[in-house]
Amino acid sequence: NRYSRARDFLKSWLKQGILIQDKKPSIYIYEQSYIFAGRRRLRRIGFIALLKLEPPDKGVILAHEKTFCKPKEDRLKLLKSTEANLSPIFGLYPDEHFRIDRLLSGYRGAKLPLADFKFEGIRNRLWQIDSRNFIQALTKLMRRKRIFIADGHHRYEAAYYYKKQMSKPGRVNADYVMMYF
Repeated sequence: NRYSRARDFLKSWLKQGILIQDKKPSIYIYEQSYIFAGRRRLRRIGFIALLKLEPPDKGVILAHEKTFCKPKEDRLKLLKSTEANLSPIFGLYPDEHFRIDRLLSGYRGAKLPLADFKFEGIRNRLWQIDSRNFIQALTKLMRRKRIFIADGHHRYEAAYYYKKQMSKPGRVNADYVMMYF
């Protein structure tokens, strides 16, 4: 069963220290840089953090794709088995004055990355941020922003359904989902 295998791999990786849980609340800046059309260097910078799950009809999280039962069932079974988000949803947000971009770039330039590697011609760099002040500043800038799901519609809907199932007393807190913003 692939769901129990995923659960067992995750438990094993945690036990072996391959994956470790942060001791303090953290977010991660994630940057990708690459060459486009053989000559133009491009960079994408964002951050990985938790997103509070909202009802689809509330208008805070904006979807644009029709979803299907089988993929949602698959994502839900994986969530139930592992009790973890294993792949971030990709979300876009407005930042007309580039305040968030400047905040991320400023931190990124001041610290060495936690990870820095190339894969398929793309340089990937990751910084961990556990500074309470930084996280509060970023949270303040993100407050009341509408988030457009670029990729991960099935994962979002499965996470929202999982939250509804787990909201009973004594159950796991499932109010948030991992997102790359």
